Amino acid sequence: MSADMQDWLLLAGRILMTTVFFQSLHHHFGNFPGWIKALQGWGVPYPVLGAVLADITIVTSVVLLITGWFPGIAVLLLIIFILFASGIGHRFWELEGPARAIQYAIFTKNFSLIGGLLFYLVSGPGRIVIPQPW
Repeated sequence: MSADMQDWLLLAGRILMTTVFFQSLHHHFGNFPGWIKALQGWGVPYPVLGAVLADITIVTSVVLLITGWFPGIAVLLLIIFILFASGIGHRFWELEGPARAIQYAIFTKNFSLIGGLLFYLVSGPGRIVIPQPW
């Protein structure tokens, strides 16, 4: 495979990786009071602060991922977010039946995302990046 093709595939991978995080942001911003209520229901202390920090983390990470800037920071932030989101919001072990199956699927999908992020950390963004303005 040519280096040019690898760079385009790395860009496509970075963009595709962001889709799940854009979906989360759309859900959070579309119903911020519901997002706070969900965090309260899961027992998160200071749910407003938690929601704001989670969303800032997602936005920052998505920008870093798409631009190709600071891959290590992007990966670290997203892994921290995914671990918290999995442990707080997808506690399949507390559920039964179809709800358990759905949350288990989301929980394991999150660990697949971490695997993809580790691949990104090792491979880097490729040559197709937005030049840093500084």
